Amino acid sequence: SVIHAWSSSSDPDSASRAEAVLREMIKQGPNSNARPDTIAFTSVINNYAKYRQPQKAEAILREMLQLWEGGKNMDLTPDTIIFNAVIDSWTKIGNQQGFDNAESILREMVELAKSRNWMVEPDTATFNTLIHALAKTKLPNFEERVEMLLKEMLGMNASGRTCVMPNLITLDGVILAWSRSNKAEKVLRACHVLEKFNDLHKKRQIKNARPDTRILNSILKTCASLRSNDRQQKHHAMRIAIRTMDDLLLKSSHHHGPDSTSFGLFFKACANLSLTKQESDKLINANFQQCCQKGWVNDFVLDSLRRNSPKLFRFIGLNIPPKWSRKIHPKYKNIHA
Repeated sequence: SVIHAWSSSSDPDSASRAEAVLREMIKQGPNSNARPDTIAFTSVINNYAKYRQPQKAEAILREMLQLWEGGKNMDLTPDTIIFNAVIDSWTKIGNQQGFDNAESILREMVELAKSRNWMVEPDTATFNTLIHALAKTKLPNFEERVEMLLKEMLGMNASGRTCVMPNLITLDGVILAWSRSNKAEKVLRACHVLEKFNDLHKKRQIKNARPDTRILNSILKTCASLRSNDRQQKHHAMRIAIRTMDDLLLKSSHHHGPDSTSFGLFFKACANLSLTKQESDKLINANFQQCCQKGWVNDFVLDSLRRNSPKLFRFIGLNIPPKWSRKIHPKYKNIHA
């Protein structure tokens, strides 16, 4: 369709042009063969979301709802997808107003699902959109808001709403939030979420939520970025980092074993959390050998080694055998020790 063509265009004016076509279709009247359907409205909304114009995206949704409620176009059936598109458009602007408006639409979806027989109810994608967008901000208490959304998902799922089942994407977003937090309890909170998912996965209460390398790397990042003068907190975080690295090393699957990011983050955790330089160097040395054996040495690993164990980095010098980097895609090698 013409609307879809404009929506796929990279022209900055494509959103307004797509809306103009939509308005012409509406003018044709409810009996016209050219009357717009839900897909047409969704395409225009997605286009406004792409260019970060959430006010216009939501205005299109409101107009669609008016047409549907007034019975002027029976081809219009509000659904979860179109509401999710508007939520996504609000989260893309990344400020407090955007997230408040996105969450307001989530609440509207919850109420619509309760009160009317609509095809509108929040699903996993609805919550994941909000969780991931919030996790990448620095809004006040963003990590607590992310956890509240997770708790709401778990509650809805436990009550029989299977369309709101947390998955690996959900877990990734929540752990990401804690990895970016400045709160002293960040490691404890991230591990609690991971343990909760592990427990639910074992009980088969949620699916597709087994932690993979990406998730465990986020735990390592959470440990490595802890800023605390409390020796007990640092000791606990170091134990978590060691346990996480051990878990990764025990996994043989390519998708669940350690990668360059794992080793680089672990070196940073050692330097940041170890009580003595001797302890830090010992741990880094042992795991750098593992990194070499598994073929994951790249610039990220070497830079982390240089920053966190200069003595070992100087000892290695330019001696980087090709087999140490055999797992690295040629595009990302660029090793220049």
